Amino acid sequence: MLNICLFIAIFTKLFVSISGLDATPDWLYSSDPDCGLSPCQLIESRNFICEQHYVTTDDGYIINVQRVVNPILKAAGKKTIKPVVLQHGLFGSSVHFLVNSAGGFAADWTNGTGSVDITTEGRNLAYFLSNFGYDVWMPNSRGNKFSRNHTNLNPKKDPSFWRISFDEMIAYDSPAVIDYILQKTGFENLAWVGHSQGTLLIFGLLSEKPEYADKIKPFIAMAPIAHVTHITSPIRYLTEIPGLMDFFYVAGGELTAPQVLLDLMAEQVCGQQVVQPACGNLLFLVCGYDAEQFNFTRVPVYYSQGLGGTSAWNLLHFGQNIVNKGFLKFDYGALINYQRYGTFEPPAYDLGAITSQNIILMGSANDVFADPTDVETLRKSLKVPFTEYRIADQQFSHLDFIWAKNVVDQVHKPMLDMLKKFQ
Repeated sequence: MLNICLFIAIFTKLFVSISGLDATPDWLYSSDPDCGLSPCQLIESRNFICEQHYVTTDDGYIINVQRVVNPILKAAGKKTIKPVVLQHGLFGSSVHFLVNSAGGFAADWTNGTGSVDITTEGRNLAYFLSNFGYDVWMPNSRGNKFSRNHTNLNPKKDPSFWRISFDEMIAYDSPAVIDYILQKTGFENLAWVGHSQGTLLIFGLLSEKPEYADKIKPFIAMAPIAHVTHITSPIRYLTEIPGLMDFFYVAGGELTAPQVLLDLMAEQVCGQQVVQPACGNLLFLVCGYDAEQFNFTRVPVYYSQGLGGTSAWNLLHFGQNIVNKGFLKFDYGALINYQRYGTFEPPAYDLGAITSQNIILMGSANDVFADPTDVETLRKSLKVPFTEYRIADQQFSHLDFIWAKNVVDQVHKPMLDMLKKFQ
């Protein structure tokens, strides 16, 4: 397994550089219409209106953000309740909140669901919240396939474009997105719903810039991550391969798989019903096992749409924190650390500096990324009151927060109750 992971990392870099393939050719299509669609195409396929927004950060990165507009509520003259940001996790994108089921069409659920089967129609979080009257915004973190633009740097020609990790997402992306949305909507605060790395960004931001506590009400952390010392996903074993972390540091660059290969896998392999359980097991290997709540018929969509990509340094940063056993900034080595931080070791994000009392932790017992032991470390680090919601399903895993069959009852309905307290 470990050698395979190393091979994939190296092969991907070589394939992209040699072939130049960065898009799916016209001849490849999937029997599932959600495969290969852009975020806006997905949103519009459910009869919502999609707005594309581009947020430029102070260091020149251009963050692509999709806004979901409910035309039924708009036509009725109903104002949205408040902005809600949905922030994806590591390797993810805004698409993660759009493809859990084929349902989720534009409707008005503000006075109840009527004849709609919400357990099916509500599985995609973005559509679910929009149908209940929320103004949904979905940023794509720098370096994923939808946010590969910069005011000066070319991601295909300038290696420095990829010398980024979640440090920059904390320092630049998150505050830029928050300020942009508040300016556009006229609201004083917004809700932030993060998944995995999408939670880490706000834990980091609130520790570095406590003033953002007044702008984020509430912060709902699904599968909350700050510390990753006890992560049990095979990703942790990448840190034990001699020389691999050094390779990632020196090589840098983009870390993804060519979209044409993902679509080939989705259509020609995982699109075959007899193979779908095996394809699902590959996801379980990395993200945790919960076959009962996994919709195997969506496997081709998950393969086609699931990998948004990131920088090699971002994954390396997680590896460093596994080894260093802390929520630390990027480790450049003693000399560069001293130049950047004034210390030979990378400094820690001080979770004790967080002042927000509007934090909600949504955790589960079977999460291989947000390990319960690490979540307990997070709890103890917070010096302010917070709310905790534990998923009742003991098999609920990391990806279940966005893709489980019972996600409406386990996550979305409780989340709606939480949001109503901050209207």
